Amino acid sequence: MNCPLVATAGFAYMRFHGPGARYRGKYTDRMLEEWADRLSKLARELDEVYVYFNNDAFGHAVKNAITLGRLLGVSTSTGVAAVTAN
Repeated sequence: MNCPLVATAGFAYMRFHGPGARYRGKYTDRMLEEWADRLSKLARELDEVYVYFNNDAFGHAVKNAITLGRLLGVSTSTGVAAVTAN
């Protein structure tokens, strides 16, 4: 990865649009392992880190979010509770 992560606030927001084309494509496990390592280091410096996947085509966003959550040791949500609560 050639882009540095520089914190400019007490939180970080990472958006994953897709590895090849916008909103398309599936991140490989290797790519997500690299991001998990980088995000873990960043999380030690910040209060909160938010991650959003919008590589929606073919359901890759959900699968990638679950994989990254597992790698980071955090729970993930499908959004069902948030939708039904409103």
